[in-house]
Amino acid sequence: MVINYPIVNGSTFTVFNSPEESVYYAQCLYSLVFNRISGPSNIVEFGSGDGSPVVQAIMHSGFKGRVEGFELNKSAAQKAVDNVKDNKLDDHYHINKGSFFDLVQFNKDDILISDPPFLPSNHSNILDPLLWGGNDGSDIYLKLIGMGYEKAMLMVASYSNPLKILSEIRNQNYAIQDFMVAPMSMGIYSKEKPVWDKLNELKNEGLAFHSNSHFLLAGVLIEKEPSRKDYCLINELGNVLTSLR
Repeated sequence: MVINYPIVNGSTFTVFNSPEESVYYAQCLYSLVFNRISGPSNIVEFGSGDGSPVVQAIMHSGFKGRVEGFELNKSAAQKAVDNVKDNKLDDHYHINKGSFFDLVQFNKDDILISDPPFLPSNHSNILDPLLWGGNDGSDIYLKLIGMGYEKAMLMVASYSNPLKILSEIRNQNYAIQDFMVAPMSMGIYSKEKPVWDKLNELKNEGLAFHSNSHFLLAGVLIEKEPSRKDYCLINELGNVLTSLR
């Protein structure tokens, strides 16, 4: 897949760059996944980017298992490979250069992690086409949730039809066992005209929740066979993600 990245303000965008979001993704990985694993575990990651969030989570948690990351953007994948090598984590984090949906060897017992593409727009002709999440931003979420992993940690955006995503979580018999939420700044990706116009259209329809300057991003831990039976935070998370009306 060849991606022609546009030049904006004199810079060519070849790799997703949002330090605020990347740092928060690493925090969610550490708190909701890596710090809760006592023995060797296999983790698969949809969309590794430059690899920095997983690298940071592994280094701070002492994770002894293995993460198989998948990244379609060749420039980002190479940065991730270099990042893993520089931090001497080759035994714990492997980057696959290509599409997750084409390359992953599915095992429902693996733990799925992802900060999926969630930008809503009527088309994929945006600043970074790989960040397009479909017409309402929920397309990749629904595909990942439908794969059937026993446990997953997904980053869910408040402006990407979160109620639809939560409904699918329930429909696929998952329970939300824990979550973390933080405000994220509306940056260059969110403010790009086709995305921004769509965000406001969805907000007027009651499908997106954001202010002019911020949206909410949640790290959400879901399980099919939760350790805490009859415990699910889906209503609580829904209330939080829809608070920016």
